[in-house]
Amino acid sequence: MGLKPRRVIERRGESGLTPEELERLISGFNILDGDDPAWATDDEARRQVWLRHREYVMSLQGKPCQGESFAFQRGNVYFAYGTRPSAWWDYDAPEPRVPGESEAAYLTKLGLLNGAELAAVAAGK
Repeated sequence: MGLKPRRVIERRGESGLTPEELERLISGFNILDGDDPAWATDDEARRQVWLRHREYVMSLQGKPCQGESFAFQRGNVYFAYGTRPSAWWDYDAPEPRVPGESEAAYLTKLGLLNGAELAAVAAGK
């Protein structure tokens, strides 16, 4: 009598994304121990996942992580004000950044910061 294979359960959040998928959209890579999503190496598939989940991912800006995984430890934020997720830079940025230009400077220059971001960037947060 052999051991039964372990059943892998994917933890999906309210968006339907696993922590690995969310990490891939935000940082552009997967530092987690889990497998990369199937779409991680297919640019067009990643673009489609971004388009489906962009609103949700962008809503996480400045919000504290809930401890979903190593990458999203409780107390950290998903991504800070004055920055954008990796997928935003890959698919939504209106033009490339000047070498050495900070994300906040780029977003300010193009008028892409919202009120909360402007206040946080001005306060150096």
